[in-house]
Amino acid sequence: MKNKEDKTSSNSNSQNIESINKNIRKENQGGKSAAEKAEDKKRKANLPEAFAKLDIKRMGITAAIVLLIFLVVAIILPAAGKAQYVDAYEVYINDTSIGAMSDVSGLETLVDYIYSEYEEHYNMEVSRDVKISYTGIRIEEEYLCPSSYYEEILKSNIDVNVIAWVIYVNNCPAIALERREDAQWVLEQLLSPYKDEEGAENRTDLGFLENVEIKSEAISYDKVVDKETALRIMQYGDDIEIQRHKVVSGESLYNIANSYGIKLADLRKANPWLNEAGKIYKGDVLIVTKINNIVNIKYSEYVERQEEIPYETVVIEDDSLYETQTKVRQEGVTGLRNIKANVVYINGMESSYEILMADEPSRQPVERILVKGTKSVPAVLKLASSGDMPLPVSGYRITSGFGSRDTGIEGASTFHNGIDLAVPYGTPIYASEAGKVTFAGSSGGYGLLVKISHEGGVETRYGHCSTLLVKSGQYVEKGEVIALVGSTGTSSGNHVHFEVRINGTPVDPQR
Repeated sequence: MKNKEDKTSSNSNSQNIESINKNIRKENQGGKSAAEKAEDKKRKANLPEAFAKLDIKRMGITAAIVLLIFLVVAIILPAAGKAQYVDAYEVYINDTSIGAMSDVSGLETLVDYIYSEYEEHYNMEVSRDVKISYTGIRIEEEYLCPSSYYEEILKSNIDVNVIAWVIYVNNCPAIALERREDAQWVLEQLLSPYKDEEGAENRTDLGFLENVEIKSEAISYDKVVDKETALRIMQYGDDIEIQRHKVVSGESLYNIANSYGIKLADLRKANPWLNEAGKIYKGDVLIVTKINNIVNIKYSEYVERQEEIPYETVVIEDDSLYETQTKVRQEGVTGLRNIKANVVYINGMESSYEILMADEPSRQPVERILVKGTKSVPAVLKLASSGDMPLPVSGYRITSGFGSRDTGIEGASTFHNGIDLAVPYGTPIYASEAGKVTFAGSSGGYGLLVKISHEGGVETRYGHCSTLLVKSGQYVEKGEVIALVGSTGTSSGNHVHFEVRINGTPVDPQR
């Protein structure tokens, strides 16, 4: 009712104000009747009362708003901003904090449940070495971990290792398997070829060269392998591709190893069934992989066999020979005797033996006599031996090297005893080293030829000359001009054939 009255009063006041405004406008327009003027005076008298009613209403509304704001600020907001602290526990896994929880009574049971899940998943025993601890704290309620997240948080913070059976070699872990029986099977398979082959009944001390043990150990599941994989790794090494070769007629272990670029010892190691003689037959299948085995198999065997007795070498000095020269005056001959011995084998290959009994030699060894020179080697002989003899021309181009060749020239030798140095016609030819001219003249395919004898049995030859400037019996110095370049004899163009010989045997001038 009050609202309705206020509305009526407000409308009435508004009408009065509008009416007054209209009358003011009329006056400003210049003309009113006496009745109108009397009415205006009456309305003006009522105007202050109308304005007063309007101000009182507005003041009431404002006060109500201010009071509402005060209540919100003074009562509601402080209540909303007040923190709610509760008793809780800070939980640690292996001394690392994982968060705050309100209830820790079921944590141990929950951890056991998580481990049981992993054991079911891996089908292996799991190492339960986690340490859970907690301390009481006061904390704002909003920072508590919801109980629905306990399992997820524990799983993400627990390291899970399975209990595996690890083969150790010389105290280093080599391979991990699920069961002890699997590890034992692997070791038995490694020894099996040496137990089952013919003659194995005479072997003793069959086992591993290294110290091999099986130990139970907590390990990451991704390091556990099956027994077949473990056997392959122990035999051949990790990450290796196994190749097989089928023997054909005429092949031997040596040429098979060479064809695959592996050592003969590795080929034998990969195929322990091979006997000491290494006999193979057409159709045999060999593993030809380069071996990087983790263990080696060792055993001993009693043998009776004939043994060679090595001969001795006696050296006799001779000052008529150069110190680089030797001569065999008498060849050595090995002696023979029968022995009984304990032989040690590693991976089927004889490693060492101990003689238990030896008979008298059936053949005595004969010593080898070697004669060794003591005379100093001349410098020219060292140069000739090392291929460092100075060349007889400069500005040359080598058109034919030392050794086998096919020139296509009729009458030319198929083995070249020197080198051909192409230079223009008439170029001077110099003595490579000092010496005595032993020949200067025409010599078949050489054409015009100069031969010079040097110390130490060294001789140099200069062929296909156009002009000779020295005579036989003449002594020349190193670098002295002895002839001019030409193309005489069997030749296809201007060049000098340069040849070096030691004791009559041609050697490469540029080795």
